[in-house]
This record gives sequence, structure tokens and C-alpha cells, in this order.
Amino acid sequence: MSADDRLLDVRDVTVAYPGRHGRDGVRAVNGVSLHIAPGEVVGLVGESGCGKTSLGGAVMGMLPLAGGEISFQGERVDRENRTWMREYRRRVQMVFQDPMGALNPRLTAGAALEETLYVHRTQPGLETAPGRRARRQELMAQVGMDDAVMGARYPHELSGGQRQRIGIARALAVGPRLLVADEPVSALDVSVQVQILNLLKDISEQLGVACLFIAHDLAVVRYMCRRTYVMVGGAIVEEGLSDTLFAHPAHPYTATLIAAVPDVARGLAARSR
Repeated sequence: MSADDRLLDVRDVTVAYPGRHGRDGVRAVNGVSLHIAPGEVVGLVGESGCGKTSLGGAVMGMLPLAGGEISFQGERVDRENRTWMREYRRRVQMVFQDPMGALNPRLTAGAALEETLYVHRTQPGLETAPGRRARRQELMAQVGMDDAVMGARYPHELSGGQRQRIGIARALAVGPRLLVADEPVSALDVSVQVQILNLLKDISEQLGVACLFIAHDLAVVRYMCRRTYVMVGGAIVEEGLSDTLFAHPAHPYTATLIAAVPDVARGLAARSR
């Protein structure tokens, strides 16, 4: 894939956190490169503390770079240009791990969506209350929610899965080209996880929205992602098509991660010996 065909291009990015009281800082991300094509769902997998969330924060423009560069649609991400960053954050949205912490507890689900629509006003009609209400109903339906029932509820009155659906609807409200999904299902019940994963898949396929899917659950990443990057100690150690990577891991760390996934059949076979 040429650089011109890439939606997101991360090149040799380093993210460092300064130390306190004169101590040395920590390099959470050390010379990482990855790319995402338009409409592609790409996985970033690794154990806790490997730097994957810091990389997601850098892609969002929330963390400064200590080195390297990030380009989006051929343009370098410019954190110093506030006007450019405002537009960039419309095109790149984040789905957070904790949906409760990502929502304003003082706003109903419907009000949270309408606030986003009012602030950004990405299409005609959103400057009026009826226009925002109509668009809010569309977004609710898009994520499988009944606006008449759920729109008047506050975050604490919703389940974890419902809150995450509202978070996804809010991200879609500004018409993004890329979602950065940071452990979007790890805080949810297993049955609800599948629903949210299928929702994200449908959004990618129907709207052509690309996704950087950050997770530690290899089974989830294999289900969701066409390609996968494996990260350890702030660096990418392996990348490839998900089916090939999980079937024939080339790096010992990838093989260790795969071996750590519980396998009922393997466990039963071992006990029968």
C-alpha cells in the first residue's frame, strides 16, 4: 500500500512521560510505525502496560510526540494549529473503555448527543432544535437504541452496554473517518461484548469508517480485525493478516500470547492423559 492510499500513517512515533523530582521519564511508545487504509479495521494487541493506550492517545492528538510523526489523509497532524486540530477531531473519534466515565452524568443520553451536534454542526439543519432532535433519533437507531425510551435517561440509569452504544453514537455524530476504540468491550458482560463488537463491525462495513481497535483479548481482535499489530515494551514486534498471524506467529511473544488464551478442548485433552 502506497502512502497516498493510507488513511492514517504513524511513522517512528515515540511517546514519553516525564519523571518527577528529577527522575528519568518513561518511554511508553518507542519508535512505532503502523498504517490504516480507509474503511479498514486494524487491531493493536498487547498486555497491560505495553504502550498501546498511549499510542491511541497520540493518534488522537491528546499526547505530545517525543519523536516521529502522524499523518492523516496525507496531512501531518499539527497539534499547534487549533483550527486544524478541531477539524481533525471531527474526522478521528475515540470510543473509550469506560463508557460511564466518558459521559457527562448531568446530561441525559439524548442531551449528550444534541450537545455534540450543536457544537460541531457538521450538516445543515443542526443549528435548530428540531434538526438536532431528528438527527439524534437517527443516531440512536443506528446503534440499536430506542430514542423515545433511552433518550431521557441519565448514564446511571443505563446498563454498561447501553452506555457504550451512546458513546459510539456520540462518536458517529460528527461523521468521523476513523474510530480509535480503546478496549471498548473489556468492561462489559460477555453477552453484551458480542453485541457491541457486531455493532462496530456493521458501522465499519456500512459507513466505511476505519477503526484502530486496541485490546488485550486476542480472540476479540481476531474476530474484529483484518490486520493485527502486536506490541510489547513500547514497540511493535509483529504485524500481519490476523488469520495468518494467529495461525503461524513469527515472534515468540506472539506465540506466548496465543498460548495464554484459555482453550477448553486443549484443557480437557490434557486432563484425559
